[in-house]
Amino acid sequence: MHRSKLPLRTWFEAVHLMTSHSNGISAEQAQAQLGIRSYKTAWLLLHKLRRAMVDPNRSLLQGVVEVDESEVPHRSKHDPIANHGIPKRRHPPDHRCRRTRRGWASLPDAA
Repeated sequence: MHRSKLPLRTWFEAVHLMTSHSNGISAEQAQAQLGIRSYKTAWLLLHKLRRAMVDPNRSLLQGVVEVDESEVPHRSKHDPIANHGIPKRRHPPDHRCRRTRRGWASLPDAA
């Protein structure tokens, strides 16, 4: 905030946006919501805020850790990750088919 051309209110609004979104906020979203003209300014603002939120002397979490509003699956290091919830891509049954909105359709036979 030192030597910033942005009003103090914009800084506080940016802090509010960052802390109220569970996954953070992109510079593009901040630019639109804060009414900042330049993407570079929005990116720099968020970068400075993110850097200020990190403790340089932080250590790994230890002991019992409580997490709110999160779902953490319990699996070991060697458990396979099953598709990540993404369905397998279906390939056409043969080369004489084409993709339509409803699935695969047969092409008319060429004589």
